[in-house]
Amino acid sequence: MLLTNIAALRASTGSVATYEVEGYTTPGDCGGGTFVYVASDTTSPDDGGEIFINVSGSRYYRQWSGEFDWRWCGAVGDGTGSYPTNVFTGTDNAPAWNSLSYIARKASQAGNGFALYIPPGQFNFNQDNCGYQYLLGIKNLRVRGAGRGATILQNTYSGSDGNKQRPISPSAVTLYNFSGMTLFGVPNGQPLSWLIDSTAVGDTSVTLQTAGNANAWAAGDPILITSFDLMPGESYPPNPGYHEYHMVTGVNATTGVVTLDALVQNIHLSTWPDWNVPTPDFPIGKARAWKLSQPQVVANPLAYPASYTINVAFDVVHVFEDLTIAVPPLPATYGMSIAGGHIVYHRCALPGASPSVATTVILDDVVLLVQSEPDKIVTNLILRDVVSQNGFSFQSSSIDYVTVDGGHFRQFGGGPKYLTINNPSFDSFFLAHLMVSNAPPSSMAETFGNIFTHIARFPGASHARSMKRTSPMRMASSRS
Repeated sequence: MLLTNIAALRASTGSVATYEVEGYTTPGDCGGGTFVYVASDTTSPDDGGEIFINVSGSRYYRQWSGEFDWRWCGAVGDGTGSYPTNVFTGTDNAPAWNSLSYIARKASQAGNGFALYIPPGQFNFNQDNCGYQYLLGIKNLRVRGAGRGATILQNTYSGSDGNKQRPISPSAVTLYNFSGMTLFGVPNGQPLSWLIDSTAVGDTSVTLQTAGNANAWAAGDPILITSFDLMPGESYPPNPGYHEYHMVTGVNATTGVVTLDALVQNIHLSTWPDWNVPTPDFPIGKARAWKLSQPQVVANPLAYPASYTINVAFDVVHVFEDLTIAVPPLPATYGMSIAGGHIVYHRCALPGASPSVATTVILDDVVLLVQSEPDKIVTNLILRDVVSQNGFSFQSSSIDYVTVDGGHFRQFGGGPKYLTINNPSFDSFFLAHLMVSNAPPSSMAETFGNIFTHIARFPGASHARSMKRTSPMRMASSRS
């Protein structure tokens, strides 16, 4: 039977076996499809994209495979307006975000990945009307647009909530996550971390100083180990000089031993001081183990704020391709937060980038529109053919390995622990204050000599030399 739109499907009665729907709102808007009655389902909610319920309570399932088209949730790319004029018109796609996030999390709970297609157009949405943790809880996600500059995601929120002013990213309160990992306990006041005994390189486990705290983890959970405070007084996320991510393979709450999937990579000392005292929000310094998940459940998972019912694990893989995430009305100082396991952007334009609490982040053929500040607790950051139109400054050396391959940076500064540069160009290049590392150069002159030798092109600096080979530069720094 043929129906005009989704409203007609919801208004139908009885249990017709199959409906052909011409559009979500109007025929031909690409939001329709084939819907089949599933008699065995009497409990699933109407999610606004995949399952719809008619007035008789019959549930109709959309028939689809491959990529999920966001228009199937009612998304409309009719938006206009941009920063800094901030005069926006068009459909508010916040409800379509809420529907999509529920459908994708449901797929993740079932152990499946989720591929999303967003067609050409500007898709405006107001983060005051949608749960801005809508990408959390999705372990394997691929988002494909129609091209950088062709598919545009525009946050139109202009209120005073700093989280909602970010382009797409934050999850809740201080959980600045775009893709899927956070430190447990914010903002519910629960412990963020637990003290552990000192470790040695090559250890296969860590031991909680209070044995019962080992029950915070179970086999298969992610765990973060940190030590040595680089920036006293900092808040979330903390700024450890040493960090490493692992998966838990076993827990003994009697002895406090948590067994890890790989060997410990650093010396973490329980005798190092906690500098963020006397009232530490996020104490850091002593050797600690952190929980890296925060399950949330609400009565209505489609209501604001969007929520998820599975742990946000650190082995998430999110890939974004061929789209523009536009600058919001009140752009965050350091662009878009990026958190998770393995996060990749291909051929995208982003309003700056601020990786934080992540294992690997790759920016490949990416244009950064505003200031970027890679933040803290990042293991690998790969910048390939990145064009940064504003500053790109590392917040601290709590970022381990950075590779810069090609591209152009208006301003590049700070200093991760290890930096490999291969033929980029810089309008300006500067370093933060250097600190002694595990294997420091023999002299400050050697440090700066190595740095300038391995910079490809450094306009305006007479002491720069052409790069003849790609080599790592090792440095540790404080805040830039």
